[in-house]
Amino acid sequence: MPISNQPVRASLGSVAAKPADAKDLAKDVAAMSLAGGVIVIGVDETAGTATAVNPFPLAGRVEQIQQVIDSRVQPPPSVTIDALPTAQGASDGVILITIMPSVSAPHMVDDRYPARSGSTTRYLSDREVDEWHDRRRRLREDPAQRPGLVDFIDPPDGAQSPPQGVGRMRVRTRPATQIVHPDEPRLRSALDEACRSAGSTLAPLVRPDYLPSSLEWLLNWAPRGGTGGAAGQAETTNLRMPFEHKLAAGTYIYRGGFSFQVVLGLVPPGVQFWVAYEHLWAAELIGLLALVGHFYADLPVASPLRCDLELLGLDRALSFFASYRHGGSGGFHDGSDVPRVTDSRYERGGAFPARLLAEDPRSAARELLDPLLVSIVPEQVDIFGRLAP
Repeated sequence: MPISNQPVRASLGSVAAKPADAKDLAKDVAAMSLAGGVIVIGVDETAGTATAVNPFPLAGRVEQIQQVIDSRVQPPPSVTIDALPTAQGASDGVILITIMPSVSAPHMVDDRYPARSGSTTRYLSDREVDEWHDRRRRLREDPAQRPGLVDFIDPPDGAQSPPQGVGRMRVRTRPATQIVHPDEPRLRSALDEACRSAGSTLAPLVRPDYLPSSLEWLLNWAPRGGTGGAAGQAETTNLRMPFEHKLAAGTYIYRGGFSFQVVLGLVPPGVQFWVAYEHLWAAELIGLLALVGHFYADLPVASPLRCDLELLGLDRALSFFASYRHGGSGGFHDGSDVPRVTDSRYERGGAFPARLLAEDPRSAARELLDPLLVSIVPEQVDIFGRLAP
């Protein structure tokens, strides 16, 4: 890919020009792993600003750079190394090293932990090292080892358990460390803008008939006492919810992240069983992750985000794609060959860069939902592929 077709993007965080040697390269990579960044090798720099392209031979350089990172940075962070020739087929050019915020940060070089401060590199203090190690531990927590979703905040009207035939999804997302949003405590505009931006992100990714309705419920955030903000409606009654009817509510707690709840009616009209509607849960989860990603995308210190998912009320529900008869008379069937959800409570967690969630949350949603989906969805059906336009 020629340089002329590959403009340098600085949106991931700090940008550095060519380091002096392998040690400096390792230090810059480790420092940028805290909040993300881009290193450009093959440019001239003046006062922290790239001033001109200075191409160099590319043969073998990607492998050499990867070897430096793997041997000098502990633990080695995940990076993307792109060689960009000056023209199609040229042997010289520049190299871009993209470093996403790391779940394993901080990363050590020569027994010290580098960090980025503006255009310079410093070292973390002992206190900062302790805080980053605590952050790493929290990001790696296994939800299976914790009772429920830690610190989940029920919406004001959603504490009761839904009746049979109603499924409930709870999602908890939070930065690994406590941060203060620059708009706190006046977050109404920021929260609503995150919802609108998430909808714009999903429009080209998800079919119009599957766009998550939770984003519409979560507009018009309002203060929740003095603790944060709330939006939507999650109340369910003992009456059966209408077929495919959804309610959604969200709570944001200052410095504590989001708690979301989505409830969905599972009983089609005229039948005595309920259906999992796995594609609808996937669409709603994509929407919630996109909202969170947009809210935190411009706060590098918030990334990556810990995301925990819980699904309740789906046990014994039939797979939609296995039970629905396409063509002919249509409708659902509940034969013995139709897979059913066997989990009374399904839980999964992971850590994801905020910018990834803002740009395309489908891979994160897939990671969170796939262990459940593969147990009920026919092998030839790709749920996330069915959601795409």
